Parts: sequence; structure tokens; C-alpha cells
Amino acid sequence: MKFKMPLIITLVLTLLNCCSKEHSTPTNPKIIPGDTTYVDASSSQQYIHGFGGASINDWRPDLTPDQIDKAFGLGDGKLGLSVLRIKVPNDSSTFMSQVATAKAAKALGAVIIASPWSPPAWMKTSHNIVGGSLNSNSYAAFANHLNSFVRTMFFNEAALDAISIQNEPDIQVTYESCDWTSSQMITFINNNSSSVGCKLMAAESFHFDKSFTDPILNDPTAVTKVDYIAGHIYGAGLSNYALAAQKGKEVWMTEHYTDTNDANTWSGAMTLAKEIHDCMNSGFSLYCWWYIVRYYGLIDENSNVTKRGWVMSQYARFVRPGSYKISATVNPTSGVYVTAYKNGSTIIIIAINQNTGEASLPFSISGATVSAFSRYVTSNGSNVAKESDLTVSGKSFEISLPNSSITTLVSY
Repeated sequence: MKFKMPLIITLVLTLLNCCSKEHSTPTNPKIIPGDTTYVDASSSQQYIHGFGGASINDWRPDLTPDQIDKAFGLGDGKLGLSVLRIKVPNDSSTFMSQVATAKAAKALGAVIIASPWSPPAWMKTSHNIVGGSLNSNSYAAFANHLNSFVRTMFFNEAALDAISIQNEPDIQVTYESCDWTSSQMITFINNNSSSVGCKLMAAESFHFDKSFTDPILNDPTAVTKVDYIAGHIYGAGLSNYALAAQKGKEVWMTEHYTDTNDANTWSGAMTLAKEIHDCMNSGFSLYCWWYIVRYYGLIDENSNVTKRGWVMSQYARFVRPGSYKISATVNPTSGVYVTAYKNGSTIIIIAINQNTGEASLPFSISGATVSAFSRYVTSNGSNVAKESDLTVSGKSFEISLPNSSITTLVSY
């Protein structure tokens, strides 16, 4: 005969069981284990020229002093950008319009680079700043135009670190532009670039078309006159450039922006984090976003730093010009991406965790002596937040990376 529990006892036990479940300790979020990430400080890779963005004040209001300070300052709440890209006006009477922001950014340690969207209309086959090519008999005049801009910036304490021959010479558009072939650019470089008076970057292809820049690198004269191989990554071009490295040239990514529809979302910021990682892992020495101030930029129209800005700061503020990328395990576990850098005796490690759960990551360091790291984290709920320091024991340490976040470690 089966014993039947009295109804009142059954009800009491059921109630106690429910209360026990309600007040039990919740399970921990999923922890994603990772393989050991090896960082070798003795294995230097590319020189890092910096991270930054553009201010094109022909089309957007110029940066305000507050925006310049937020963008290029190095303290808490500032982005620490180290690159400013500006426009070479097609009208020499407006050259001075480019000075104020460049001078202020230069004073804060920024590298200043400049790109022309078009030569003056009278130099072109189209007789218009839109489309057309540079007349072959105007090459010297255009070199003098660029030199005049270089001199204007220099004598107004805003010296350029590099200048381009043309922004996106290989795409036809309906705004200010000029068409060039690789052959035409080689002719200009070989015969006229010495008159420009500034280090030269080329060719700023809109999708970093190597078939455009390979001939420049393979020309025995042009390769000696071009200092930096620059390009944009709209739709293509984000890959290692072995020929440029073979020729001893830094590779610069001088313009890109991702989808404007996710401008104010955390997913958009994480897309930027991974793109910068990919550029660094592809051997690029410089990364330059499009507009610094724009609703999809690093600072919004109301002068508030965006999530994209804080993500950029995880690189820009800590990996300063003069650093070198060093060897590190790139993808130690699914959804986790790592790059590492050194600046003198300082080691900087940047880890992106794309996963919805935390990632536990052991590290092993060689080629340097490190006792501890400062730790900074940007996530959906934090902005370059200073977290507890990490102690290194016997060249090893372990870190828990928050879900969907970017973490920067700086040795001391």
C-alpha cells in the first residue's frame, strides 16, 4: 500500500521548495576559457605613427577649442588622438582656414597630414573642381600649389608631417575630385614631387588598390620619393601589403568610416574596435577615421564623446607615436582578438572580447620584464574605466575580459 502524505504537509513542502529556489544563488555567467596568449616583446613589427581622424572644415564646422582638447588631449575624459587629417584647399586664398585646428592639435602632439581633393580648376581638363584630370602642362604649377600650402602651414606653427597628391584618385564621384592613373602619378612623383617640400604619401586609393600602388613601389625613382603608402579601405584593401614592407615603407590607412546607421550603438563601436585591430594586425602604421566630429564620428554634434570615440581612445591614448607593434597571439579563443605594442620599456596589450560571456585569458610574456599592468576597459556601460591593476608573476598572468568589451593593459 502506497503511503499518502497529508495534504497540509504537501503544501508546506511545496512552498518551502519554491522559496528555496527563489533565494538560491544565481549561476555565474558563462566563462569562456582561452588558450595562452603569448606576447613576445623582442619581436618588433611595424612602427606606429598614430590614430586619429579628419577635420574637413570646407564641409563641416571647424573644431572648437573644447573639441580639439577632447580629441587630442591625453588626460581622463579625453581621446588622446595623435593624427589630424586636413584638406588642401583648391583655392590658395583660403589656405589660412586650415591653420587654427592644425596648430592647436600640433601643440598637443598630433601628426598633421593633408590631402587635396582637387587642384585648382584652371589646371584641369574639366576646368572644374569636380572630375577631370590634371593637365600635363600643369604638373609644375600643381606642385607649387602644394608647396605654397606646405609653407603656409609651416610658417604658422602647424607644419605638415606628410601630404598627398590626391584623395581617392581612382574613383569617379560627383563632388570635388580629380582622376589620376598610376602612370600619371608616377610621372608627377618623378618629375615634380621634389618641389612640394614635404614628405609624400601616395596614392590614397579608395579601396587600397595595390594594382595602383604596386607600380609606384616598383618604379626605381618613384619609390625613393614616396615616404608612405596610404590608402582607404572602402569595400576592400584591408590586408597585409608585403611589397610595401619589402620596400621599407610604412602603410597608412588614411580614411574610412563604417555604417552610419549604427552610429550611436555599442555594436557599431565594437565594429570599429575590430577594424582597428585588423589594420594593426595587417601591418598598418597609422589609422585615421573620417570625421572626428559628426553624429557617426568620435565626437558628436553636441561635443559629447561617442562610444566609437572611447573605443578609439583605447588605442590612441595608450599606443602613442613611437611605439612598435610586437608579436602576440592574435586570436587565442573564439571571439577574442589581441594585439600588443611596446614603447621603450612599456608594454601595451589590447584585447577585444566580442562574446556575450566573459573570457578568461592566461598570458605569457617574453622579451621584457613586467611586474604589473594598469587596466582600462570600455564596454556598453563604461568608458575607458580604470579597473584594478594586474600583477605579473613569473612573466605570467591571467585576466577576465568582460563580455563585449575592449581592454587595454599598460605595464609599469
